[in-house]
Amino acid sequence: MDYKLAFKELKIEVTQNQKEIVAAYRKLLPGCNPEDHAEEFMKLREAFEVAMEYAKNSDHEEKMESDEAGEFLNAVEELYSDYERRINEEEWRSVLDCSFCISLETTDIAREKLLVYLMQNYRMPHKVWKCIDDCFGIIEEQKKLYEIFPGEFIDYVVNHIQTDDKFPYEEIEISDVHNTHIDEYLTVLFHLEGITNDIEWGFDYDSVELKNDIEKLNEYDIHHPYQDVVTLNALLLEKQYEQAWHVVEALLKQAYKDDCVYFVLGKYYWETENYSLAYDYLKKAVEVNPEHYTARLYLAKIEFNNKRYYECREILEALLSVNNNNPMAEQLLDATNKEYVKKLTYEYENGIEDEHFKKGMLPIELGWCLFQMDETEKCVEILRSMEPDEDEKYAYHNLYGRVLCSMERFEEGLEHLIEWNKILDSIKEDGTEETAKRISRKCMAACMLGNCYYNVGKVDAAIDNYEKGIVFAQNLNEKIGAIYQLANMLFEIGEYHKCLQKCDELLELNRRYYAGYILRQKAFFELRIAQGVIDDYYNATSIYAAHFAPYYCAALMLYELGRDEDCKAVLERAIENEVEFPPKMKLLYIKLKRVLEENEMNETAYKKLLKELDELENMRDDEGFDIEDISDINFERGLVYWNLCAIDNSKKNQSMVKQYLELTINENPKALRGYTAYCDFIMHPSRRDNGNKYLDEAENYYNRALENVGREIPVIYGLGIVCYLRDQQQQGIQYFEEVLERTNTYRNACTIVKDYYLELYTREYNPEYFDKAVAAISREIDRNPDCDFYIDRGLVYLRAYKMNLAIADFESAISCNPDHWSSYNNLECCYKYLGEYEKAIEYGQKALECLRDAGLKATNPYRNMADCYSSMGQYEKAIECYLKAIEEMDYDEKAAYDNIVDLYMSLGDYENAKLAAQKAKSEYDYQQVLVEIELRKGNVEKAFQIAKDSLRLCEDTKSYAKGLHDLAEWYGNMFDSMEKAIEYNIKSLEVAEGCLSYQYERDVYSRIVMDSLYIGKEVDNK
Repeated sequence: MDYKLAFKELKIEVTQNQKEIVAAYRKLLPGCNPEDHAEEFMKLREAFEVAMEYAKNSDHEEKMESDEAGEFLNAVEELYSDYERRINEEEWRSVLDCSFCISLETTDIAREKLLVYLMQNYRMPHKVWKCIDDCFGIIEEQKKLYEIFPGEFIDYVVNHIQTDDKFPYEEIEISDVHNTHIDEYLTVLFHLEGITNDIEWGFDYDSVELKNDIEKLNEYDIHHPYQDVVTLNALLLEKQYEQAWHVVEALLKQAYKDDCVYFVLGKYYWETENYSLAYDYLKKAVEVNPEHYTARLYLAKIEFNNKRYYECREILEALLSVNNNNPMAEQLLDATNKEYVKKLTYEYENGIEDEHFKKGMLPIELGWCLFQMDETEKCVEILRSMEPDEDEKYAYHNLYGRVLCSMERFEEGLEHLIEWNKILDSIKEDGTEETAKRISRKCMAACMLGNCYYNVGKVDAAIDNYEKGIVFAQNLNEKIGAIYQLANMLFEIGEYHKCLQKCDELLELNRRYYAGYILRQKAFFELRIAQGVIDDYYNATSIYAAHFAPYYCAALMLYELGRDEDCKAVLERAIENEVEFPPKMKLLYIKLKRVLEENEMNETAYKKLLKELDELENMRDDEGFDIEDISDINFERGLVYWNLCAIDNSKKNQSMVKQYLELTINENPKALRGYTAYCDFIMHPSRRDNGNKYLDEAENYYNRALENVGREIPVIYGLGIVCYLRDQQQQGIQYFEEVLERTNTYRNACTIVKDYYLELYTREYNPEYFDKAVAAISREIDRNPDCDFYIDRGLVYLRAYKMNLAIADFESAISCNPDHWSSYNNLECCYKYLGEYEKAIEYGQKALECLRDAGLKATNPYRNMADCYSSMGQYEKAIECYLKAIEEMDYDEKAAYDNIVDLYMSLGDYENAKLAAQKAKSEYDYQQVLVEIELRKGNVEKAFQIAKDSLRLCEDTKSYAKGLHDLAEWYGNMFDSMEKAIEYNIKSLEVAEGCLSYQYERDVYSRIVMDSLYIGKEVDNK
């Protein structure tokens, strides 16, 4: 029960006072005893409960609004379900004239709820839609409504508001205005009408579908005159003339006749060769509706049959000015011109005046016919011989300009088009049909002049004339056409942003303008605005899903962005929609399959791709072959064989890669990709020979690229890599520096240059080298200030001990990526070197947290913390860090225990030092630890004995030589026995026999000399 009805039942005003509701209920209760008046009691009880619920509900306004909406929709539903009321705009005005629709607070809600209802209930005449727009401002709120409702639905509503389809809804015959099948009937009727209209325009049709629709219409207890119209049309298409006559009889008897009825009757008489009656009925159709395209086309056919070629051409030219892509009109005009030219040529050659033209116009009319037949040279010959008078100049310059431009003689055509436009600009409206016709040509003339200016390189003048054409446009289609021509020209000259603006303008005028979306999508592509490309892919395919263009543009954009799965989805959707792939789209699909399925591809799959590429190759000479760069196919072949090398790196497959990449270069020597791909292939580590032959070959191809393509950055970079692999570092750096002067996008070049100068700085400590190292990595930061680049530069600063700068860069790295462990670890190092050990340990802990969160392992934080604890004298904690590194990170145990030994020694914990040494040291090195322990205890003799005995444990020459040198140090330093020291050092040199470094040998020789001089012994010259 509605809450208002509830309060009415309780006989009180609407209130939120629960006590008042209870009192009203109790007052009425004695009058309806449940036993005697059960129905009244239940009604009163329901009213009481509804009223109480209302009182308890705090959001009364919303409830009232909800109730108002319900009442409004109920009224709309009642109106729509009564067919006679539905098609009456006054009935709608009555329903829409309510507070819920008019109130500023609820009008948007009312409009939205009404449109939701109309999405399923929309069979109404233009006058009703106009009434709805008057109330709710649908046209004004169109953009807003697109955000709420499907675009196709809003387009349908707007179209029916703006355009009268002239369907006579009132002519429907029904016994019951509440018949629930009316909309179903109208849907079938319109569908059948759409099929027959498509057939008139030359589209294929399904005969079974046609027959089924006719049978469906007959099943309903409903009739409309158009049912006979579409039925007759369908029967004529099937050439069932006997059955058609029965429908003709019904149409002739009925009172209602409009252009559609007259047309189909005329068409019937045409099909049955009664041309006189056909002409009469078609003429009536055009009188009722002068814009009836197909009726006028049939009239032209009759005029042609009657050999009235002038009249036929007049009709056809008018039709083609409305739609210049109607194949039937074009074919009939060709046939007419062939016949008409014979007559006009005879009159022209014999000086006979034609009854249809003013004196002197015959050559121009003949010229038009020749022009339309592509006999342009003959047309020019006739026009060249003319001296037009003032009356003839309009037609003369019009024709002459068009003919010359069609022959691409734009400089000559320009003067005629300028004159034609001047004449049009001077025309004043005088109410005559001829003047109106000429004025209607102003848009077209301005656009043609714009196109001519463009082709002679005068872009500004071209734009001005296109803009004039837009202003001169006399209808929406003409305006859209002019804007499109200008937008297309802007695209061709590379003014992509301006092209987008014009596309937006024309799409504001017509959201369903397919060509506008295609052009805008191409402009978005050139500007690399990926989202725009994808949005217009959806926009275009929602209008027409069977054309390749929007799929190809979107797929190519996604492919270039590396979004391979998305690219595949677009191409597969094109396949689902039975789109015919042109060659360039087939090639893109092949590329995608090679890239996307690389991990799953086997030899058979790759050979299938090669076969598809062969098929594309065979299409090269076909009309419609649209792969602009013919080297594309061989380049893809080369890449397929390259992938095959991953399966079978045979000499044959390697040779095929090089062969097809060489063909790519030969077919398009100005394209860089062939050279760089060839060099990348031969320089791959798996294909490098023992010498530098591959480097010589790469250098040769890079030099060829320099000659044919120029100093492109990838070529210079490649030459730098060649030099680096040859250890020609200085020359390589010159190439890399040239790369970095021109672009910051080559990270490897930055890194190589940085490392090169950092190494020089480390060796020579020349500040100039340090500055160059910093400059190299700073280029990357300027281009893309991300975490890794800040870390790289921070490490450069750290190497030079510029701690403040290093810390600043590591902190910047953290601001870019707070979860990158390396930034914290490097800060740990900085503060460790600065002696701020507590702070260093904090960053070490943070680094470990980041590592664990990312599921990674690294020992650096533990080792740095161990250094900090050791420097702080907290040796136990340092040992814990090393043990944690071993436990958590699989740290190299030998390296860890080496450090642990030293830490235990520092603690004086010699037993644990021995245990650690057993895990880390060789037997000889273990003995040296024992020597160190005895020395720390003061047991010099015992330490010496262990050192002497351990000499036998040396397993290699190098260790034995060093062991002898150690004993020499014992004798010289501990026992002051220089003779023994000299003896053991000489033995060490004899044993070493050059297996130790020059520095080692020099140090030992120096010791021998000093010891000899110390005891006054003559030094051997050796």
